[in-house]
This record gives sequence, structure tokens and C-alpha cells, in this order.
Amino acid sequence: MVLTRPAALDAALRQCTRAPREALCRNATQRIPYTARVQRRWASDGSRPPMPPGSPGPSRVVAPKTRLAVGVVFIGSLIYSMATGDKPPSAESEPRGGVQAEGPTIAERDNLSKRESGVTPSSPMRLRMEAFIKENQQEIVRTLEALDGNRFVVDKWDRPHGGGGI
Repeated sequence: MVLTRPAALDAALRQCTRAPREALCRNATQRIPYTARVQRRWASDGSRPPMPPGSPGPSRVVAPKTRLAVGVVFIGSLIYSMATGDKPPSAESEPRGGVQAEGPTIAERDNLSKRESGVTPSSPMRLRMEAFIKENQQEIVRTLEALDGNRFVVDKWDRPHGGGGI
């Protein structure tokens, strides 16, 4: 048994599946000049479009490879100097030439000002507070001596780098 399609169906299928080549690719065979294919978005004769107002100008880095090379050398030398730098001075090392590079400490300045002029209202608050506490301690000691009847022994010490206690 041979099946055949109706003639109308066969003609419709042939027409749908076989489109003329020219209709599908009519522009593919034509040669379009290069200048016609490139669309211009500006009318100036320059190579770039004009910058809109208020926008930052073009950023151009001058000699980027040179900057990178200098940066690598600088960072390398910085790391090397940090790794092999001078060791901190030890406690027994003396300043060269007998000149002390650091100024006096707060304790040294306080001792000097107490020796020179004593504690005055214009002295630093540290010295005035220290004098106030010592006066109150003496008052407490006198009261305890009066109650107890024995003399109080004063235990006093000074620290080697300033300061001390009673």
C-alpha cells in the first residue's frame, strides 16, 4: 500500500520549506563600503567625541611601568631596612660624647623644681597633690601617735628613676 499526500498539501509544504535564496540573503552578496558600515555618533572631525560638561578629563598615567619599577625598588628597600634596622639601645649603653639625647623625665623635673623653689601655687598639679597628701598623712600620723602614745616610725623610700613613697 502506497500512501500519497494530497496535491494541495504537497504544494504547501514545498513552498514553506524552499524559500528563494535571494530573499533570505539579499544583502549578503552586496559589497558595502567600510565607511558606510561605521556609524558616526558625532559630527566633529576629531577622533573622539567631545566630553560632556562637568565630567572629569581623560586620565593618563605617565610612564606606568617606570612608576611600578620605582615603587617595587622603594618598597623592597623599606622592607629591608625594617628587617635589618638598628637594634634598640641597651640599658648599659651610654650616649656618645657624653651628651644625653633625651630630655629629663617628669620625675627628674619635679625633683628639680621641688629643690629649687619648693611647692608653690604655680607648681604643677602633680607636686601640689603630692604635698597635699603628705600633709594629710602627717595629720593622721600625729592623731595616731596621740591615741597610741608611741612614736610612729617613718618608712620612706625613693625609686632609682624617680618617685617613691612613705
